Amino acid sequence: MDFVFSPEIMRIANPNYEPRPSQIEAARRIRRALDNSSHFILEGSCGFGKTYAYLAPIVQHMCDHDEAPRAVLVTNGISLQEQLYYQDVPSVISLFQSIHPEKKISYTLLKGRSNYVCLSKIAELAHTHQPMTPETRDLVRRYKESGSLSAEDLDISSFDYVPDFGTLKDIACVDAEECHGKDCGFYGECAYQANRRRAKTSNIVITNYHMLFTGYKSGISLFDEYDILVFDEAHDIQNVFRDFLEEKISIYTFENLNRKLVEMARKDDSLSHLFSREQLNYTVQKVTNYFQHVQRTLFFDPNKEESKLIKADIPLCMYDEGKRDMAEAVESLMSIFNNIEEQCEESGNKEDPTVIQNYFKAVAAKESLRRVWETLLSHETLLEDDNMAMWVRNSPYDFSKKQEKGLYGVSVHTKPVSVAKDMLKGFLSSETSCIFTSATLSVGGNFNYLKEAVGISLLEDHDPDRGIDEFIGESPFDLSEQELWYLSENAMDGNDKAFPDYLPSEIVRIIEATNGGALCLFTSYYNLNKVSSAIKEAKRNGRLSKIRFLEQNTMPKMRILEEFRNDPDSCVLATKSFFQGVDVPGDSLRALILDKFPFPSPVDPIMIKLNEKYGSRSFQKVFIPEMIISLKQAVGRGVRSVNDRCVVAILDGRLSSASYKTKIFKSFPYKKRGARTIEEIEAFLKGE
Repeated sequence: MDFVFSPEIMRIANPNYEPRPSQIEAARRIRRALDNSSHFILEGSCGFGKTYAYLAPIVQHMCDHDEAPRAVLVTNGISLQEQLYYQDVPSVISLFQSIHPEKKISYTLLKGRSNYVCLSKIAELAHTHQPMTPETRDLVRRYKESGSLSAEDLDISSFDYVPDFGTLKDIACVDAEECHGKDCGFYGECAYQANRRRAKTSNIVITNYHMLFTGYKSGISLFDEYDILVFDEAHDIQNVFRDFLEEKISIYTFENLNRKLVEMARKDDSLSHLFSREQLNYTVQKVTNYFQHVQRTLFFDPNKEESKLIKADIPLCMYDEGKRDMAEAVESLMSIFNNIEEQCEESGNKEDPTVIQNYFKAVAAKESLRRVWETLLSHETLLEDDNMAMWVRNSPYDFSKKQEKGLYGVSVHTKPVSVAKDMLKGFLSSETSCIFTSATLSVGGNFNYLKEAVGISLLEDHDPDRGIDEFIGESPFDLSEQELWYLSENAMDGNDKAFPDYLPSEIVRIIEATNGGALCLFTSYYNLNKVSSAIKEAKRNGRLSKIRFLEQNTMPKMRILEEFRNDPDSCVLATKSFFQGVDVPGDSLRALILDKFPFPSPVDPIMIKLNEKYGSRSFQKVFIPEMIISLKQAVGRGVRSVNDRCVVAILDGRLSSASYKTKIFKSFPYKKRGARTIEEIEAFLKGE
């Protein structure tokens, strides 16, 4: 493996490459894991080069076999997917093909269908006069002019704007049932289908968690057989998989089914006799009655945003009338979709794409209604499962003047507490080698929390002979010199009631000392807004007058980061979505300010269930590990290159007083340079 990472070879791809012994050791051990069909856990902080550490042994492993093994690389975000596809994967393949020119390794990028323009929808829009957004109208114009669209026009991620949901629904297949597959007249030109075909035969498929988990949930893999599965951004697996398996039911669930019925009848008039508008309106009224009864059962104030966990002794709906209304609504819709399915089966025109599409829509709708019945009318069975959380959320919102305020906000949710068994069943038990990697996987210097969360601990119990190797890479940066950890001498505990009032003046003082260049991260919008108001007041009083402040939600995230990079004295105020995906090397980011420890919300239904499960151990077993992983994500935004210098200001006094501070410091395994005064910050940034 060493020859691959030799300066002569690596500088073909990266002229600035310098050998990193820790990276080479990780690659060597990953190669051994692949040869033994075992699993591997790799933590590599920013600058470690974890992508090359796993790509090099994977591609070498492929080159060493006559029939190259297949690999699937999975990420959580499109930006990393595209970096892998356009930069990292072709770069590593070119390195090996310079040594093995006879080897041809193919690769493809597979995103969900909603990331691509649907030519069938565009063709239909071209022959209608329905209202369109200017962007959609321009897309349709280009289609009319050429009779098709370019590859760039078909890939929505290449657009210079982010389509809103209405636009997206007009131009892409947002729902799986909308896609005709092989029965579509544009099948041969469809970008999504073309990538799916390539994914079936490519040596390397680059995709996302949604696509991977869709295959698991449906039992139909989009990639065929594969030998290597890389979970990049693996710290996200647990929450992403939980969210993917969540079921949500509200009035909108039924209105969406009704809209599908109307759309199906619009495209196939022979279905219109199977139901009437009055029948659909009556169904919605029945459902509305049910959710009104749920609201009355659980919430004292219908206009208050609130969630309530459902337990065996808490009724979901205590009104028999409401239960009867819901049962009647489900049975009515089930009957309609049954009739549609039967008519499609008996149709004399079974090759008609519309008939085929309507058939599959009816099947999917019936499955959706079955889940509604099990959740709302037979939920006692769900509550017997200790691994299932069920809750009702009341989020008042006026979707329509015809509806009472608060009604649309009533939604019933179910979500698994742990995905460990699903991970074991779907991905860990086969002969596939799984590589879990991220910059933030370890807690307190070990991977115990990750292993329990993603099913590796279960595998170790069930199959102790299955090999699992672990590696924590060394940072290539001199963090003892490049970082300064700051905690004010008068720091206040983050859970103190007075903390939000203490926070603004402290952040203003730090920003004055750094003269901007600060990424300010907050654990709540409340704290962000308090600081934002204090900054505006300071600017009115002549302080911070030359510093530009960029607030989350005032413009797209990528635009904020671009402005931040280009203006070294600007500052960003943001919440948890900026804990990841922020890469601003250089002088523009010289202070990373975090308001307090990012503990998960104790009122989150999953956290409540975990609290019940572990009792007094839950803080140590769940809350601290989750907080440390989020903290590592945030701190990792600071030093991004060998020349960076960054103040890491965690303004939570518990950093010096909490009993778990040792576990925090062990999770950052390097000697930290500390400061308690503003003067020390100023001296550090001057290089003193």
